[in-house]
Amino acid sequence: EQIDLTRKTASCSSELFSSFGCSKAIDGDIDTTFITHDDNVPTFKFLEIDLGNIYKITGFKVFNRQNCCRDRLNGFQIQVLDENRNIVRYFDYSEWNEVSTIFYKKFRLENVYGRYFKITLETNTYLQIGEVELYGHAM
Repeated sequence: EQIDLTRKTASCSSELFSSFGCSKAIDGDIDTTFITHDDNVPTFKFLEIDLGNIYKITGFKVFNRQNCCRDRLNGFQIQVLDENRNIVRYFDYSEWNEVSTIFYKKFRLENVYGRYFKITLETNTYLQIGEVELYGHAM
């Protein structure tokens, strides 16, 4: 079951104007784009989604930016955090090298429970995401 993220809260390391803000990654529209921005392009960038309660997360889908720069999602990692922001599960997709050629990728998860879903990127480029979808249910 898809979790309605349009009613959830997103935070991020930085934003490129409000037109590319954190909420664009969970607004239900794959044609809008979330982009981190900092004059110094910080090495560690993130998008964090607060589900409000503990959820069993059975999968997620990451949509790449549509109009350019798809390679900027290369090397991303996923963290699922508990209500105290402790890492419950960590997934490293840094070796996923087809990211720059695809529109989206769906990942299935088993036995993953958490309140926060965090996408991180530790490179010297911007984190850009077209959309994030999460699947699962509240506990």
